Amino acid sequence: MPTKEVKYATLRAVGRIYRNGAMNKAVLADFRNATSIDKLRSQDSLEAILSSLEEEDLSVTGNPSKGEKAAFGALHLYAIAQQRQIASALTLTKKEHDTSLFAVLGKLRYVSDELRISLDRVLKPVLTRPNYEMAVRELSHALKIAKQHVQNMNIDFAQLAGDLYYMQYSLQSARKVQLLWAQKYYRPYNVVTSEENKENAK
Repeated sequence: MPTKEVKYATLRAVGRIYRNGAMNKAVLADFRNATSIDKLRSQDSLEAILSSLEEEDLSVTGNPSKGEKAAFGALHLYAIAQQRQIASALTLTKKEHDTSLFAVLGKLRYVSDELRISLDRVLKPVLTRPNYEMAVRELSHALKIAKQHVQNMNIDFAQLAGDLYYMQYSLQSARKVQLLWAQKYYRPYNVVTSEENKENAK
């Protein structure tokens, strides 16, 4: 499954869960509480994710495939972001507005030193140790911290699914994803550009 396809699969799954605002709260809770796709307890949850994936990416061994794991990871994090929020927490990144998860978290580093230290501590292993399960686990902690400071989350979870898919291929691909995440986290475009413009105006 190409990275692009797992992005589309994630978009389809979110559509089935969000339902134009008539959210399936039971499915959201299931994705939020599960730690892996094989820990989902609801038939509706399994249908939402498995019916969204391409047939060739469905596991035939009972061990979750890369695509299944990537889509689950993104949907698990989406469910955390969507909690207590009416508008959809999923949005797509546009050229002038980066809504990737790490860009959103990176902007929060500028809110306060306390928040920066807290996020940096949680995200350190994500950016330095190439491991899918650990990344999803720690990103869930980071999102919960972010939810305390952002009323309405707007994150490109489709892009995140693509990243989680690609990072499973090899150590080299995982390192590439980590570098991209670090670039977005430590230098979120909109915030840094604004700060630089202020400095240049002096």
